[in-house]
Amino acid sequence: LVSFAVGMTTTDKVITATLTGKGQKLYLIKCARDGKGSYKKDHVLRVIKAVKELIDRGEIKNAAVVKSAGVAARVAQMCFGNKLGFDFSDKITESELFSKTLGSVIVAIPNDGNAVDKVEMAGGKFLGTTNDTGDFTYLGDVLSGKDALEAYEGKLKRIFPTTAKWVMTLVMLIGRLEIFTVLLLFTKALWKK
Repeated sequence: LVSFAVGMTTTDKVITATLTGKGQKLYLIKCARDGKGSYKKDHVLRVIKAVKELIDRGEIKNAAVVKSAGVAARVAQMCFGNKLGFDFSDKITESELFSKTLGSVIVAIPNDGNAVDKVEMAGGKFLGTTNDTGDFTYLGDVLSGKDALEAYEGKLKRIFPTTAKWVMTLVMLIGRLEIFTVLLLFTKALWKK
């Protein structure tokens, strides 16, 4: 079962996960949990309210939800589209970067004191800044963007090779364009009287 949710909005209100240029500052907002692993309702509501206010004011440029691969993987995915790199803050711990951080949001906001205060009041923590070198840096270690992209895409190549993607895309397009109807227009039998 596949379902889609579609909403209407203007293009100036669309927020994408793909980062667009160097110098973008990213913040991680984690939803707090209680001792049993459940999210604290009041904190979750405070995070949602803060993010919504920033969106309404046009101060969130990009945003993404952290998935099970962790913060570092999600930041890398956000950078890959425009071949950007990222300089991680030295105040972020290795466990924060690589552990499962479900219930967290990464937001890109301008260097506006009001927006930064709003994010930090909701529990946001500075992750770092995008760069145009394509490399990912953390505590002096450097990972090239090319190597990171190869590692990210490489794990799927055995399951779904690039050639299979192209073939499936072509087959999908042929099916959507009703290619057999178009081919019938070019047969002699259709045009004989």
